[in-house]
Amino acid sequence: MSPKFPFSVFQLRVQASLFSHG
Repeated sequence: MSPKFPFSVFQLRVQASLFSHG
């Protein structure tokens, strides 16, 4: 399990949250 996988998912979640908010 690479630390990049969860990191990418986290970023995607943050972007999705911002997109939904904005």
